[in-house]
Amino acid sequence: MRRLIIPAVLVIVLFVPSIASGADNSTTMRQVYNEVQTLMADMEAELEALENQQEALVQELKVEQQQLETVQEQTAEIETALEQVSNEITSLKAELKYEDETVEVDSEYYQETLAQLNKTVDLAAKSVAPLSKSSLFFDYLLYVGTRTHYQAAEQYQAGHDRMQSLQETLADLEKTQEQLQAELTQYQEKEEAGRRALAAKQQESAELHQQVSELKRSVYRQASAAWHLERQLKAKLGFVEFVWPLAEKGRISSEYGMRFHPIYEEERFHTGVDFAVNSGVPIRAAAEGTVVVSEDANGYGLTVVIEHGDGLSTLYAHASKLLVKPGQKVRAGETIALVGSTGLSTGPHLHFEVRQDQQHVDPWIWLS
Repeated sequence: MRRLIIPAVLVIVLFVPSIASGADNSTTMRQVYNEVQTLMADMEAELEALENQQEALVQELKVEQQQLETVQEQTAEIETALEQVSNEITSLKAELKYEDETVEVDSEYYQETLAQLNKTVDLAAKSVAPLSKSSLFFDYLLYVGTRTHYQAAEQYQAGHDRMQSLQETLADLEKTQEQLQAELTQYQEKEEAGRRALAAKQQESAELHQQVSELKRSVYRQASAAWHLERQLKAKLGFVEFVWPLAEKGRISSEYGMRFHPIYEEERFHTGVDFAVNSGVPIRAAAEGTVVVSEDANGYGLTVVIEHGDGLSTLYAHASKLLVKPGQKVRAGETIALVGSTGLSTGPHLHFEVRQDQQHVDPWIWLS
């Protein structure tokens, strides 16, 4: 089973409130806030995956339990059948013992009648007067002796046949008993294997439940950290993030960071993000604040700068028309200028900068 390993950075970020309380400025706090949100999203995705895994495991446990119960039922049926066969064998052996004793008695009686018949035959053979009374008497004795001998023989043979039939039945029962015992052993092994598999699944389920519980607590702590950061940012600035600085989404034509400058034709650091849009598209204030610059600023062309508090400001350059004046209060999303291509520009676009204490920072820290 895959175990959840919480990255070391996550453990650090879980203590973000104490870090943020000592942060130098709003941008630092906003950056930490973004990291907290990103990590929380990752953790929530991990939690969802674990919960899905837990749900699947519950279904597997049900299947394992059902399979074990089925094997146990089959084992019980075999044990019942085996007990029944064993009882039949015991009863049959007792019957065989009785028949064996009866056949032995019948055998002795058969031998006695045979001996008596032979004796009568010998006496009859010595009779010299076939028509005398003694001859008739011996004929009667022969008749009676022969009939008695045949009856004894039939009784002996019947007993012998019964014993043979009982022995064959006993052999069949003992074979059935052997097969049932082998089958019982097989099902007992299946039952033991099923118990082990079920115990392993239950252990896995318990461990997974522990992981889910721990991750839920971590997500809660992350959410708490984000909430504290959000409160601190709102307390400082009145907002947590910027609205989009254009009425249209636009296309990112140049990112923040090192780039090849299209006019100076050399590697230079680009201090903002360029959004390519048509001329005349409204430029909007990213957050509420006070306009401190609204003029032609050389290479920036027609430019607006808004201060938002705590040293945080935003710059909007290359406009075709300015719609606000210095000292004017603006709301988030309010139109302050129109897109153009004034100053050092190769086409209509908005150059958007974010500054903290007069130092440019990555605008994406504030843009959502």
